[in-house]
Amino acid sequence: MERRRKDRDKISWGITIISIIIATIVFFCRKKVTIPELDELYNLLTINTIFAGFLYSMLGNMVEFSMRPEVKERDKAGYIESYFSPIYFGLFFFLFSIVIEVLLIFFNFKFFMSFFIYAQTCTSLIGIVFFIYSTIRLRKMINNVRNH
Repeated sequence: MERRRKDRDKISWGITIISIIIATIVFFCRKKVTIPELDELYNLLTINTIFAGFLYSMLGNMVEFSMRPEVKERDKAGYIESYFSPIYFGLFFFLFSIVIEVLLIFFNFKFFMSFFIYAQTCTSLIGIVFFIYSTIRLRKMINNVRNH
C-alpha cells in the first residue's frame, strides 16, 4: 500500500518534470518572448483564477467523498492521498501563476520581464496538466462511490 502511494507520487513528480522540460524546450525554441498587453494579462489572470476555483471545488468534493464509510476504508489503506495530490499540485501552480500575473498587472513589475512571462506560462501550463489529471482522478472517485 505504501508502495502504491509512492508510485503515484512519482507519477505526479514525473508529470511536473516532463511539463517543465516541454515548456523549457518551447521557450528556448522561440526567438523572442512576446510581452502580452495588459488586457491579455487580465484575461490570463481570469482564466487561472477560474481553474483554481474549479480545483478548490474538486478538493471540496474529494473531502466530502472521503467522509463516506467505503472511502474511509481505502483511506486507512493509503489509497486516497493519491487522489488529493494532483489537486494540491494544480492549486500550487495556478496560485503561483496568479501571483506572477498580479505582480505584472498591478505593480508594473519590469525587472526580468521575460523570465516572469516564461514562469507564468510554465506554471499555467503545468497547472492545466494537473487540472486534467485531477479531473480524471475525481471521475474515478465518483465511479468508486457509485459502485459501492
